[in-house]
Amino acid sequence: MIRSKDVLLALQQTITSVSQDDLERFVRFLETNRVDKLNYTEFLGKITETTKKHSPFRSLCNRLNYFLQNNSITPSGLLRKISTSEISVQKFAEFLK
Repeated sequence: MIRSKDVLLALQQTITSVSQDDLERFVRFLETNRVDKLNYTEFLGKITETTKKHSPFRSLCNRLNYFLQNNSITPSGLLRKISTSEISVQKFAEFLK
């Protein structure tokens, strides 16, 4: 489980073309139990499981899941490293392309 505010912060730092309200709604949608925490890995699994057709979002989720598994890092650990500039947002975004 990761804190919703950490996900929101990472999204705000990396996505500038979406409004603040939309990002907040998206994070609330991801919350599984309305206690300001979400299971992001479970969400990624559901997206990659249920989407049959090729989609850019599915590809992005698969790459993110691959990165997390191969680097033995949790979603919250990744968000922490991005928010503290330990991992460059731009380099990570290039990896996901």
